[in-house]
Amino acid sequence: MARERSYRHAIRCRRCGSNWMPKDGRTRGRQVYKRGCAASAVYFRLQSPRFPEQTKRQAIQMRIEGASISAAARVVGASATSVSGWVKKGGDSA
Repeated sequence: MARERSYRHAIRCRRCGSNWMPKDGRTRGRQVYKRGCAASAVYFRLQSPRFPEQTKRQAIQMRIEGASISAAARVVGASATSVSGWVKKGGDSA
């Protein structure tokens, strides 16, 4: 018996644009989808919500004022890796 297809209207395959997403377990608490369609065979995870620009600017400003990356991450509620990337990308423009 064939597996019933599940269609996710909010998610599209990056390669072909299909919204048929066969599930393939979970990684770090996030749903992993097997492929976008039978033709594209792409693995990907759902993107976590992006932080607003104001949050990024706040973390960059804290870092400029001398706070550690981990302290800035705790205050804005992001990971230290995210804050480090924001500082590297936008530290010159802040």
